[in-house]
Amino acid sequence: MSEVSKRCRISLVALLWVSWLSTDLVGQSTINVGSGVGAMGELTTIEVTMDTLDLVQGWSFGVCHNEAELEVIAAGLGSDALALNSTAGPDYAQVSLETGGVTTGAIVCFSNCQFLGPGIGNSILEITYTSLAPGGSVSGLEVCSTLGAPPVDTVVTVANDTTTPTTTGGTITVETHSFFELSNVIAGIGSQVSVPLQLTSQIGLTGVQIACEYDPLELFFIEAVPSGTGANVDFFALQENPVPGEIGVGMIQDLTPPLTTLIPASDHADLMEIRFFVSPLAEVGTVIPVLFAAEVGSPPLQNRVVLENLFDTPNLSHGSITVVDAVTFLRGDCNGDVLIDLSDPIFLLLYLFAGADTPECLDACDPNDDGNNDTGDAIYLVNYLFSDGPEPPAPFLNPGPDPTNSDALDCGGL
Repeated sequence: MSEVSKRCRISLVALLWVSWLSTDLVGQSTINVGSGVGAMGELTTIEVTMDTLDLVQGWSFGVCHNEAELEVIAAGLGSDALALNSTAGPDYAQVSLETGGVTTGAIVCFSNCQFLGPGIGNSILEITYTSLAPGGSVSGLEVCSTLGAPPVDTVVTVANDTTTPTTTGGTITVETHSFFELSNVIAGIGSQVSVPLQLTSQIGLTGVQIACEYDPLELFFIEAVPSGTGANVDFFALQENPVPGEIGVGMIQDLTPPLTTLIPASDHADLMEIRFFVSPLAEVGTVIPVLFAAEVGSPPLQNRVVLENLFDTPNLSHGSITVVDAVTFLRGDCNGDVLIDLSDPIFLLLYLFAGADTPECLDACDPNDDGNNDTGDAIYLVNYLFSDGPEPPAPFLNPGPDPTNSDALDCGGL
């Protein structure tokens, strides 16, 4: 860690200029450590204030934190301390980063003094932290007299006397701003179906890991493949030797040091697709859950978003597959508006090349019925609409089931 100012130990004599202690003034000042809210990868600045009934001539104290949960990025005098002496600040001030916290000490002035206070909420110190703890954590901040060598005492100088202030601690609460969402889809008995997994994150991510579970008697796992935002990751791997009913996936955007390319910040963007085969014994109307698991596999894998050496547990929204007798769709109706027009090939091209969301029915986006979604489908539709090309195969003109349900494309997004 770097120092905010040159380290200089303040002896009690130099700070207070007196050699006696007045018990009459003890407790008339209070040092308050503020609280803040942050998220993984964000900086959180808290303010330390002083409430006092008197004119304060100086102070010293430390602010301690748990090193496993917080890291200090910067610290400096607060706004009211800096405003002293016609904005020249205290005649003497020290702020130092220590192992486990920050220490500070100040002498307001040596002559022609403009003392601090009296008042409530005088800002004397600001500290900026980054959190090392996952979302949902609450890290404590306390005024302390254990930092430094020798340790810096917690004292306030009033009327040339040292006083021991009362103190109040603060907290930094880590919020979770990222989300994993599994979609709710429909599928016919004995058909293939894809369950999209979407990512929402306010910041770019180095990687993610995903843990899901399902009923292996109702669903047969086929594969998981990256899509949308996750389509260009350098690393995508399924956990080996999974237990039936469990899926573990790891994704890293960039494997080339210094690993600076990130999975971009996104809002409900497709990250991957989990593909299943619905049991031919499944009953119509059954809703089969596809869930995020607490952990899967060995070694245990949990749901995580990762930024460099920081990790967070995202908010989780589970998905499902509703079993129907047969899934119907209109071939060529890629955007799902029950019309065949120019908006459909445009919708398909945006999905293929511009990172747009996955269409709700990939089968509908396969007008040439070759089992793939590609530029050939967009050209096929344009030729049909404007160049007297052949019309798409069934189901066309009216929605219906897929007579060629042997390909890997599905039609299930609710």
